[in-house]
Amino acid sequence: MLAVAGTKGGCGKTTTAIGIAEAFARADVPAVAVDADRQLPNVHVIGDVDREPTLATIDEGDAVSDVAARSPRESNAQLLPAPLSSETVPFESTLSRVADAPARAVIDCPSGAGPDGVEPLSVADRVIVVTTDAKRSIEGARVTVEMAGRLDVPVAGIVVNQCESVPPTIVEATDSPVLAAVPDRPDPLAHPETRAAYDRVAAELTNRWDSKVPDATDRFTTGIDSLDAELGGGIPNGSVVSVVAEPNSQSEQLLYALTAARGTLYLSVERSQSLVQEAVETAAVTPGEPVIRHLDGPDVLSEAMEYVESLPDGANLVIDSMDLFERADRERFQKFMNGLLDRVRETESVVFLHCLDSEDEPALRPLTTHFADLVFELEVTMNVAGVSQRLTVPKHRGEPIPQETIELDLIAESVLPTRKQSVGD
Repeated sequence: MLAVAGTKGGCGKTTTAIGIAEAFARADVPAVAVDADRQLPNVHVIGDVDREPTLATIDEGDAVSDVAARSPRESNAQLLPAPLSSETVPFESTLSRVADAPARAVIDCPSGAGPDGVEPLSVADRVIVVTTDAKRSIEGARVTVEMAGRLDVPVAGIVVNQCESVPPTIVEATDSPVLAAVPDRPDPLAHPETRAAYDRVAAELTNRWDSKVPDATDRFTTGIDSLDAELGGGIPNGSVVSVVAEPNSQSEQLLYALTAARGTLYLSVERSQSLVQEAVETAAVTPGEPVIRHLDGPDVLSEAMEYVESLPDGANLVIDSMDLFERADRERFQKFMNGLLDRVRETESVVFLHCLDSEDEPALRPLTTHFADLVFELEVTMNVAGVSQRLTVPKHRGEPIPQETIELDLIAESVLPTRKQSVGD
């Protein structure tokens, strides 16, 4: 069940909820947009359907498909108005019945951060946060993302209404993926440009944000037992991982260890191919046999993209490090990251972006963490007992964030591969 939320009123939540439900319908996925706003119900008005029957009827025993009204625009979509002020609805049990229906449920949540907004959001599998480019609306989006985090509801992404393109301030404020910028057009549920934006949202949700959590066969098992255990068996295939660490942390040892489990292309930006090869062969961990290439041309973005486009299915990629990429032109860097994400999804690979955490942080570092599906923050300390390696995961898109710090002992951990595979396999 997908919630559509935003603490700031007037940001276009209801239109977004209906637009996404009807986009699912155009993709042959039955869907129902449900109005959970008892104070300011609006789905029936914007969707142009009758006020009754309402969501309250579900609790009386009727099936969702028997109660919800057919959308006048898409025959495979239905709209279910909010309860009347005279109707009492146990939201948790009623919305659970909606979630069990065969149609994809999209819940239009009330504005604000009070109990009325929390109740429907808390029972959702994922949430889309809606905003405009107005300062107060963006602040409302940030509050909504934080509220979802407290409720352990993963944020599927942001929809920015009344915008031709994505404002950079959205990325910086929410640290969540932007699914679409929806232009300001008359009759948005019927206008081809706004419908196309909702179609993009539905496609991304279908391809990347399905409600089920990937099982072990959908994951890259790193072979680092403590890490795999905290990540539900490993990293979901098709993910981009940002590895953030200080330059003196020896974080390369983690990168080398991650090459052991399956074939890896290792793109080195600063160090030569021979230096990386020597470092891998003398590593304190058990590495694999990565294919190492040095990016030494005048245009590292174009050179790296050539390698990305030739990445085979199921092979991992390491970029060490991202500093030069993140100091490039913003538009070109965004184009590179979008191309990288597309290729990773297509090949079901896993990409590790080595991000050195220094005082001179590159201007585009926030974009790297924005595009990343997971963020690993590695801290290494030395004391009389030896080296202490601790990993935190502040971002894990679409899945619960591990609450505990992961203690790593890369030398002692079992990182031997279960199956060796070269990048060329």
